[in-house]
Amino acid sequence: MPGQWGNAGRDSITGPAQFSLNASNGRTFRMGGRLAADWRMDATNVLNTVTYTSWNTTVTSPLFGLPNQANTMRKLQTTFRVRF
Repeated sequence: MPGQWGNAGRDSITGPAQFSLNASNGRTFRMGGRLAADWRMDATNVLNTVTYTSWNTTVTSPLFGLPNQANTMRKLQTTFRVRF
């Protein structure tokens, strides 16, 4: 009956597994003396795998149990810095 507690144990229902692979690559270029340039690239969710952040938990909804939101897709960030 809706609105009543059931007898399911804690953690008896598990959702899908979530996996995200992050990577980073960097290089320092020496330009003589004390001058150097650093280049770095960071990537999140390299494999572009969907991971859901929110699920529909309204029991009376026809979308019950389906995902509401997904995490962001693959992101790349590049940094270039000159040190002296």
